[in-house]
Amino acid sequence: MSINDFGPIKRAAISLRPLTVFIGDNDTGKSYAAMLAHSVVSTGRGLGRPACLPNLSSPAAQNLEKIRAGLERALAHLKSAGEVKCAPRLAALMARSCVDEYRARLDREIARNFGSALPELARSGTRHFSMTIKANGRSIMSYKKGGLALDSMPKFGIALKLSRAATFHDEFHFEWKGATLSCVIGEKIAEMSDASRLSPNLYENLKLAILRHAVGNIPSNSRYFPAARSGILQAHRLIAPNIVRDAPYAGIENTRVPRLSGVVSDLVSSIIDMHPTRGAHHGTGMQIESDILGGHMRLKYADPATIPEIAYDRSEADVPIHRASSTISELAPFTLHLKHRVDGHGMLIIEEPEAHLHPRNQSRLAGHIVKLVRDGANIVITTHSSTLFESISQYLRASRMEPEGRKNAFGRDDLYLAEDEVAPHLFKTGDGDGSVVERINMSAEDGIEQEEFVREDRLLNETNLRIEAYSG
Repeated sequence: MSINDFGPIKRAAISLRPLTVFIGDNDTGKSYAAMLAHSVVSTGRGLGRPACLPNLSSPAAQNLEKIRAGLERALAHLKSAGEVKCAPRLAALMARSCVDEYRARLDREIARNFGSALPELARSGTRHFSMTIKANGRSIMSYKKGGLALDSMPKFGIALKLSRAATFHDEFHFEWKGATLSCVIGEKIAEMSDASRLSPNLYENLKLAILRHAVGNIPSNSRYFPAARSGILQAHRLIAPNIVRDAPYAGIENTRVPRLSGVVSDLVSSIIDMHPTRGAHHGTGMQIESDILGGHMRLKYADPATIPEIAYDRSEADVPIHRASSTISELAPFTLHLKHRVDGHGMLIIEEPEAHLHPRNQSRLAGHIVKLVRDGANIVITTHSSTLFESISQYLRASRMEPEGRKNAFGRDDLYLAEDEVAPHLFKTGDGDGSVVERINMSAEDGIEQEEFVREDRLLNETNLRIEAYSG
């Protein structure tokens, strides 16, 4: 992910790996970069849903009508022929429509997650920011001056071909060969008499196939855990009723709904409608609670329609979250999501996971983060903790050990990070006009370079030496 002129960031080249770590001074853009990655991934959640975007331009809406009319003609012709090659103009309109819709979704996700209009996110003194996403050696998208290009879209246009097959009854089947997208339509669907009813469904399926082809290397779900989680969690029962109370008046009169960033709103909303179902990382969530909190978080409902109350259960005594320690309320949103919400191989972005944790517990948490990586999660963290950073470095060095050695060192033989699984980045204050981001040197033999934290220790030691020199 290459970023230019975004928030405080002047220039950044960021590699996202199963474990990506951001360190650096305050106000250098660590959260900006993490939220931008979250916005890109979140955009994928909309793929496959019917377009209902109010900010689609009038020309785009007109193109949509032309596409549906063209598909209706192709479907009508398909009834008397086994195969139809759509007109090149129709295919070009489809591709343009996909790019327009994906751009609208990306614009909306960035603005929603940051709680700001896009022009406000450009670095001070600049008018626009730019971004390029690459995956598996190919450019997926580029975003410049408010315009998005899906670079992985076939450069010489898309050819659409529709055919029917009795082997498929009531479904669509898609296959790419070069820049040609073939759609095989099941016999039962193809026999529908009303093409006007079928064309919107066909359009949505074609659009999904095109977009998945263009951005298929980008994950499609992400959970963001912003800083100050303890305050958000303790206030969630206060925030939620105020939002719900005034929501019916939105668009009718001026409401008092507070302006929240999308990442905060998402966290509150996900807690409001959380249910005690078993998530993909339920076991790890329980282990974190046992090892670090010494108890477990529980969801309590007065009735199924109410907002859940969150309680800390230790020694058979429930402590409401508003009376729990800051350590408990800081970790609870993360462990609750692991236990009840997180699905499979998505992305988890955690700001300052070390907040309110004793150094010993920071090391323990690092082990659980590594276990999540081993279980297939993709994790991005921002941190100011030398303890957490050094612990991650130790798990990188552990990749050179035999399983028995890791078991003796960590109590488990499966806790390690391979070199291609971790990407540490340093956000550095630039020369007065924005920060720059650099990859931090690392190897399985030496671990991750600790120079940034060593420099701070050196400054403290120099101060100690001056104190000694000028004392008495």
